[in-house]
Amino acid sequence: MGFDGHTSEEYHHMNVYSGTTGYPEVTEPTTEEFFTIAMQQVMDIYSNVAFVRVVPTENFYMPERWKYQLNLKQITFNEFVKEVDL
Repeated sequence: MGFDGHTSEEYHHMNVYSGTTGYPEVTEPTTEEFFTIAMQQVMDIYSNVAFVRVVPTENFYMPERWKYQLNLKQITFNEFVKEVDL
């Protein structure tokens, strides 16, 4: 989806695809809520797909609305490495 999660004074849109079809303009600030809702919609539409969110630590933040998503699991970087046998 292009969400890279980085924001700053000059880079406030948090999205490498800003200004393209389906995304807000580069000049419009995009909040985390935009991506939380967008990902929720994707997970709802593709309910038969297993989504995996890879995060740095076991207790890393997860949006509240995703906590009850049956087709989403959150794993750590280390768990990912073990799972893919790198």
